[in-house]
Amino acid sequence: MALNDKTPLLIRAHHLLCALGFRGEGYSREFVKNMREIVQRLRSHPEDYIVIQDAPDAICQACPHNTDEGCTRSEGGEAAVRESDRALLQRLGLAPKTEISVASVYDEIKKHVTRDFMYRQVCRACEWEKLGYCSEGLQNLQAR
Repeated sequence: MALNDKTPLLIRAHHLLCALGFRGEGYSREFVKNMREIVQRLRSHPEDYIVIQDAPDAICQACPHNTDEGCTRSEGGEAAVRESDRALLQRLGLAPKTEISVASVYDEIKKHVTRDFMYRQVCRACEWEKLGYCSEGLQNLQAR
């Protein structure tokens, strides 16, 4: 799937928060390139539809830690990552595989997600959390 077409991207729920704080860092050159393209699409085309899920997505495709079993990066593996996805989906009142516009899902994040919730329910075990990028991204979203 080309990232510039109108096919809805498959996006893990927690990656919506990662996209808020993305600064061009990542696990490999290929991962960063892919993430940059996806984040640019999300930011440039808020009218586009995405499918929010609790499974590997378009971002995971280029991750060196993505295997047939899913994510091997986090402690607890794929099961732990799915818990983060499901916590965010529940907070937003959405089911896995919901198709929604980028603008609409970020409106819901803006209304229902707090920095405390992010830390306690979604990002607590993430190695990137300590840098504060995603929290800052959420703060910027909520200031708009």
